Amino acid sequence: EAQTVKKVLIPVHRPGHWVLIVLDLANKRLEHYDSYVGSAVQAVREIDTVKQAVAELLAEENKAFVATGSS
Repeated sequence: EAQTVKKVLIPVHRPGHWVLIVLDLANKRLEHYDSYVGSAVQAVREIDTVKQAVAELLAEENKAFVATGSS
């Protein structure tokens, strides 16, 4: 059941490598992981895209997520 899922792993492909966004449902957080020292602007765009999708899915419950991570 969806209620037992605590984390969702979302791989994101960038040209030349992948990054990982973790949707932590239990703690209402988005975490961004990138092994390359990359563009913070790109990381923010990726997180914002996922935040928007999550917000749309959870709109009726009005739950917010905090974005964190390392790039």
